[in-house]
Amino acid sequence: MALLELTGVEAGYAGVQVLWGVDLELREREIVALLGANGAGKTTVLRTISGIVKPWRGGISLQEQHLDGLSPREIVSRGVIHVPEGRHVFPRMSVVDNLRAGAYTERAWSHQRETLEDVYGLFPRLYERRSQFAGTLSGGEQQMLAIGRGLMARPKCLMIDEPSLGLAPKLVDAVLDLVIRIRDLGCTVLLVEQNAQRALEVAERAYVMEHGRILFAGASAAVAGDPAIRQAYLGL
Repeated sequence: MALLELTGVEAGYAGVQVLWGVDLELREREIVALLGANGAGKTTVLRTISGIVKPWRGGISLQEQHLDGLSPREIVSRGVIHVPEGRHVFPRMSVVDNLRAGAYTERAWSHQRETLEDVYGLFPRLYERRSQFAGTLSGGEQQMLAIGRGLMARPKCLMIDEPSLGLAPKLVDAVLDLVIRIRDLGCTVLLVEQNAQRALEVAERAYVMEHGRILFAGASAAVAGDPAIRQAYLGL
């Protein structure tokens, strides 16, 4: 049974259609990569799942319970968390207060102490910097903080948009390796990532998008091993 499922989803902005009949499935405890060129519609998929963009047609469900039509806050309370591109930390708040801000649902708040320990276990650097203002952190540390804040909500599904954007190569590897550890904690991950090669190395399955449509879905090894897909849609 799918944990999260999109069926025939269509959506857009101000009357301009961006997504066309998107079908997508995430199973429990797996990493799925959503790949494609800039403008393919990847971020719109995440925004539609999280309720920021309302679907025009089609269905979105979590454990066979409909999400389409719910508010972003209600979707978060069901266990779907979106870590958007660009980090968006609160720069004048401490690291620990940024993390606690992620535990605002009733279920997450009641477990915040143990979740905070889990996050510090994943990101020891955040523990070291816990009293600093978030705005004083490096780009890589801010990305860790954004992901950690998402984990504080105790997600069933964590959607991460372009976590490596603007990071040095060593930090890219560190952040993407952490995605595997997050999966190993029991969380399903939907990963949008510009570094397609590394995304395919950490994900079990992948979807490839172009112009708002899913063109290919399958095992990551099949995507990585198809020369036509690599060249035409992934720039590899």
